[in-house]
Amino acid sequence: MPEGMATPGLIRAPTTRVDDGLRQPDARLERELAAATSVREASEAVVGHLADRGLLPSVYLQDGGRLRCQAVRGYWQIFDGMPASAGVIGRTYRTGERTVIKDVAASEDYLPAVVAVVAEICVPLRVHGCVAGVLNAESPTAPGEAGVAEVERCAALLGARLGELGGLSTASPAQRLARTAVRLAALEDARDIVREAVAAARGLAGFESAMLALTDGDGSLSVHHAEGSFADALGRLDAAALGRIAAWVEPGTSSYTAGDTGGRGFEGHEVLRAAGANSVIVLPLSAASERSGLLLLADRANLRIGTEDAELLELLATQAAGMLRMAAALLELRERAECDPLTGLGHHATFYAELPAMRAATPAGRCCALLLADVDGFKAINDTHGHAAGDAVLRSVAALLRAVASPHGRAFRIGGDEFAIVVECAGEPEARAVGSELQSQARRRSGGTLSIGVAIASVRESDEQVVARADAALYEVKRRGRDGVLLAPPPGTTSS
Repeated sequence: MPEGMATPGLIRAPTTRVDDGLRQPDARLERELAAATSVREASEAVVGHLADRGLLPSVYLQDGGRLRCQAVRGYWQIFDGMPASAGVIGRTYRTGERTVIKDVAASEDYLPAVVAVVAEICVPLRVHGCVAGVLNAESPTAPGEAGVAEVERCAALLGARLGELGGLSTASPAQRLARTAVRLAALEDARDIVREAVAAARGLAGFESAMLALTDGDGSLSVHHAEGSFADALGRLDAAALGRIAAWVEPGTSSYTAGDTGGRGFEGHEVLRAAGANSVIVLPLSAASERSGLLLLADRANLRIGTEDAELLELLATQAAGMLRMAAALLELRERAECDPLTGLGHHATFYAELPAMRAATPAGRCCALLLADVDGFKAINDTHGHAAGDAVLRSVAALLRAVASPHGRAFRIGGDEFAIVVECAGEPEARAVGSELQSQARRRSGGTLSIGVAIASVRESDEQVVARADAALYEVKRRGRDGVLLAPPPGTTSS
């Protein structure tokens, strides 16, 4: 796979075989590597050595979850920031095994860029026994065994020198914060955002534990995720304790310990000190001037927190709060799109989208049952008492269906006064029992009655056929006088 891209004609292939100059290795490369004072200088020495022998070499090292180009020769453009799934370089890094491609035209992993390339050699770079990247070399002619051996020799020398130099320099806190922001921006689920924010906060601060609490519907705080050695203690913080801790950051954007273990703490610090925490950082989650929670870090060591470190964590907390706010808004929009606005249940389109998925997800040995329910005399309610009364009946029935469907089912409003429940059950008796419970609850709580048809889905029938059987059972109940539950016969049989 080429890790570079050039305009055809800009690169001239050598007229001699690549392995002609590789037979007798000299000591110049070793001297240049010994003189290198950085990862980039060492990488440049290796690619320069291989380029002199007619190859198109490049060095890639893993940094921030991506393979980053450290040095390259012979290309006008390069590929960079590649995942471990990309091309020959990604495959070699991922597997830790040498890749030799004699004919790149026949390789699925090769990423074409330079038309002159015929072969590719990619060797993993090992630093202290671990794969840290790759040395890649493309060739306009067959490299031969000597060419492959020289690339391997260079990879071994470079890996050893990288180990002596300490490998890649550690990413700065600002780089890590920026990478966290990118990862947060790619997430939509609030739970994933919470976990990513907690992990990133621990990494940025170097603290052993962190916790994130969010404001619930009643305005109180509750812990949503905690990790590290203090996870249990942090996870047990109740709303009262969290409220006292949240008060620490009301005047500003962060609160943290000052490095004086004998000093006095704010009200509410005792629970953290009792758990063994000697260093604590608390940050509010604020987005659009609204505070929606807090981020807390704890460590047993007595650590000093600098203003710069605190500011980076504040920025992380703000990013997390913004992403959580966006995730909540997206979820609300999605739920509105998927739900009937009057009852809050899934609507007609959602029902037909969910039915096949729920059938497929039914565990082995269990059944998927469909219940269709129709409000008896609904037109008369609208005609006599008005549409407001009719809407109240529909909302009441929806609440009944929602309660009966939980926890192994879902309820839908699929028509004007027609509802559906898709529920997992043990078989016909349990499915009939769900229908009977719904019937009795309707009588007792709403004062009205329901006609209910039930069908146990068979693997041999389509979704439309299941719906048709349940619908036929429902209308048979209506024909018999309404206010009843009828189980549809299995497919291929007739009702008696």
